[in-house]
Amino acid sequence: MICKRSIQTIALPGISVLICLIYILTGFFASNPIKPRKTIGWSWEEAYGKYGYLTCIMEDLYFKRHAVNKPQDYAAETVEAVCDRYIDENIVSDKDTRNFPDIIFIVNETFYDLHRIADFETDADYLKNIRGMDNLISGYAVSPTPYGGTNSSEYELLTSNSLQIMNSGVTPFNTIDLTDAVSIVSYLKSLGYSTLGTHTEPGINYNRIRGYNDLGFDIVKFSDQYENLDYYYKRWYETDASVYKNLERWYEEMGDGPRFLYLLTIQNHGDWKFNEAECDTVHVTQSEFGSTELTDVVNEFLTSIQLSDEAFLELTDYFKNVDRHVIVCMVGDHCPSFAGEIANIGLSSDEKALRLRETPFYIWSNYTREESDKLESVGMIYVAPLLLRVADIPLSGYYQYLLDIKEQVPIITTYGRYFDRERNCFSIGEGAYKDLVSEYFQVEYSNIVNDVRHTAFFE
Repeated sequence: MICKRSIQTIALPGISVLICLIYILTGFFASNPIKPRKTIGWSWEEAYGKYGYLTCIMEDLYFKRHAVNKPQDYAAETVEAVCDRYIDENIVSDKDTRNFPDIIFIVNETFYDLHRIADFETDADYLKNIRGMDNLISGYAVSPTPYGGTNSSEYELLTSNSLQIMNSGVTPFNTIDLTDAVSIVSYLKSLGYSTLGTHTEPGINYNRIRGYNDLGFDIVKFSDQYENLDYYYKRWYETDASVYKNLERWYEEMGDGPRFLYLLTIQNHGDWKFNEAECDTVHVTQSEFGSTELTDVVNEFLTSIQLSDEAFLELTDYFKNVDRHVIVCMVGDHCPSFAGEIANIGLSSDEKALRLRETPFYIWSNYTREESDKLESVGMIYVAPLLLRVADIPLSGYYQYLLDIKEQVPIITTYGRYFDRERNCFSIGEGAYKDLVSEYFQVEYSNIVNDVRHTAFFE
């Protein structure tokens, strides 16, 4: 005979498991779940406060376990063959390294030229300073997502890894282990560069404090280390001009070089309804956007872009007066949230999807270079090797491999498409360059999971 206490002892674990199962099923998989599938984005604290530790920990474990999708045709032999073709035999001496230019790499929040997607006129050229610069190379970089997702753009820019093979909903700095990851940071450090990574906001945003440290930046700075920040009237976000002053100060504190400074700005972040209309310095001269409210939003946004243009000129003026060669690269991370609303109606779906992701991309130097002043539209995975090539820094086998792919397939998107040099669009797995794209994904996967690692290929 089993006593009552024994029955209770046996039943309690079963009841607990049943309650947990009911909670998971209703909380995650019901038609109206308590918690959406993806909640941990820019802020851990916000997600934990709203949905609780248990559900967020479960989400975190799931996405970490399912972050990267192994290509169906993956073969280690394919990766080995690529590595063997591109083994870098160049040895860079300390003397050569000291003569490398300093590199300033700026990811400018929501820096986007609306003329890429819409036809309209304004009463001021909001990019007049940049357009008039000498020693400037310009083009467009294709972001992983439109409208938002800065962390995704940062990841592709820094690592040259496409998010196409990542699970939908992955927030890279939260999910992907970047310890010892191959990146422009690790490569320049291997060449003797001192490195600094910074953002004006707290390090918990998108878990950048972990991401930047894991990528190996020697110095990491966030909001509490900035001084004398300014704002444009009622807008909440620090101006590029005041942020650049801090960057210049830190540049001077880093010694005699070579130096690599990476900065993510915040000035142009949405929304664009903070200021009164009289604060705007750029105005659309047509009323084709359908409403006064939308026109006011566009005007505040374009005014912000004009401020970025002026600040970039001030920054390059500063670097004209330093006694070292300096390369400054600035790229936007994504378009504003309203861009799709004002897009030209005559664009095909593929062309519209691409243009919404094409952000301005500039490389300026304080010395004369032999280089074309125009770049084609390229995927963000190619920006780092392009920047290194322009800086005349010897390329690793991996970066040379990426530039060779770019000659045939300059754009690999995260929405299942790639584009050739004539902007012909193909579904991934189809088209003339499907094998080349497949090969890249295999190399990328091996790189991320450290399956086939040839040090000489990456360094």
